Amino acid sequence: MKKENTLKYMNYSWVIYIFYWLLTIYIIALLYAKIDSPFWFHQPIYHSYEIYPKLAWSKKPYWKRKRSVKLGIFCNIECIETWELSDFQQMHSTHDHTSKLCSLLQGYYVDNEYTLFYCTKDYLTKVMGGRGFVSCYRENTLVKPSTQSSTVQSLKPYLSVPNYDRFYGCIMSRPTMVYFHYYPEYNCEIHFWDFLCVHDMYKDRLLSRNLIQTHIYNHCNREKSFSGGYCFLKYNELCKGIVPLVQFDTYHFILKRVKFHKLPVHYRIYTLNQNHVDLWRSIYWQITSTFEVAFMPSFESTIEWLSNERYVIYATVYKENAVEHVHGVYFFEKTQKTWLNDSIAQPDVIRLAGCMKFVGNNLHLHDPNEILFFRGFLNCLQEFLLQNGEKQTKPQGILEIPSIGHNKKLLPKWREKYELNSKIPCAYYLYNLVYPSSPVQDDQFLFLA
Repeated sequence: MKKENTLKYMNYSWVIYIFYWLLTIYIIALLYAKIDSPFWFHQPIYHSYEIYPKLAWSKKPYWKRKRSVKLGIFCNIECIETWELSDFQQMHSTHDHTSKLCSLLQGYYVDNEYTLFYCTKDYLTKVMGGRGFVSCYRENTLVKPSTQSSTVQSLKPYLSVPNYDRFYGCIMSRPTMVYFHYYPEYNCEIHFWDFLCVHDMYKDRLLSRNLIQTHIYNHCNREKSFSGGYCFLKYNELCKGIVPLVQFDTYHFILKRVKFHKLPVHYRIYTLNQNHVDLWRSIYWQITSTFEVAFMPSFESTIEWLSNERYVIYATVYKENAVEHVHGVYFFEKTQKTWLNDSIAQPDVIRLAGCMKFVGNNLHLHDPNEILFFRGFLNCLQEFLLQNGEKQTKPQGILEIPSIGHNKKLLPKWREKYELNSKIPCAYYLYNLVYPSSPVQDDQFLFLA
């Protein structure tokens, strides 16, 4: 009897030892994560060490922080101001903020050793859509008060006032909808932050952390109805200790003159404009219901794309039994970036932001190997180059293709024709919103925002 009790006690002891051993390892992992990534450790994101999203029965998206945003340790409200973009662009009476912001972005947004970025007010308005927010870092200047009050002079002989002569850092965010294919009841509006830029003088001070947290704090306090959810993109050096929503590669190809095969006679290419609102409506809802996760601004906001060419949108349509069917849709973007390469006559970077082959019952049975879907892309690309005045006798620039969505259907055939110039690792991340099924497959994700 004593022997049986001893064996039971020993087995129970082993369970305790294993529990303490696992707990110790988990605590060590938490300490390592805090030391390795002190900024992201304190942010409401999907950390790689979190257990609940991996073990939870439900894979529904959920918010990490539901309470109001508090002033964080990385906030710097003294030197970082936040404006609505429309207000920011109208401040020309005393300070031309927009030109200073464009000057900062042109100088430090991309690596100017290899790439030039041309930024204008019109470009920012086109990308941001007018509903975004912008935060800028500027220094303060000490000045004497204009009023000669003895009390003020004795307590504070100089006043610290904002100096708008130059911006040294910025971050912008714009609204977009996130659509979850398996959980449509959780579709919601969040913000995508972009144009995070820091002057070389301040990179050693980790100013980007201050910009991110201060922008979120100011934005959430100014827009009380906002959910507090964000999305952002990282490339080259991906975030440590964070589970990405999706991870993929972006490819760059140098365009050269190539023979394009024409589409069949019953095919037609539409360049979408304001006359195609109904066609765009069907395409929009097809996109948002096709991919597991898709980012698109609200339909009402995207109608502006048909006139301002935020994206140049092409649709290939074929006629069957006197009825037109959409086969593919392709989104091209002018990136405002230019490579510093003397061997390329037109070194502008154009981007295939995304594409989609329409799916449905008994659709496109004439194209089982997706050859016509690829040929449609080639013809749309040729039309895009011709519309933008590209020459046909020399290399026509650089084509950027992120391997997301149905771009992955095109890449294998495209690489048979063109030599790969560069390959960059990229990832999108969610902030304050967790999708437990992350990371999703890159061919099940589309981002157009």
